[in-house]
Amino acid sequence: MSAVKIVVAESIADAGLELLAAYAQVDLATEADHEELTRRLREADALVVRSATQVDARMIGASPKLRVIGRAGIGV
Repeated sequence: MSAVKIVVAESIADAGLELLAAYAQVDLATEADHEELTRRLREADALVVRSATQVDARMIGASPKLRVIGRAGIGV
């Protein structure tokens, strides 16, 4: 079985990254444009975004292993 891979598309607190890294391989993609992010999601099990990342149907369709998209933040 391969390790769980989480793509983090936007900056989150170091404590959050450390927590994720304790359970999964973390791919920090904060500088990736939409096309690069879509490529990186091909092998991802999860995606973490905040407010700026626009996740669309094409991105999801290109990510066969993707099981969850989480939005980090408060107040929503």
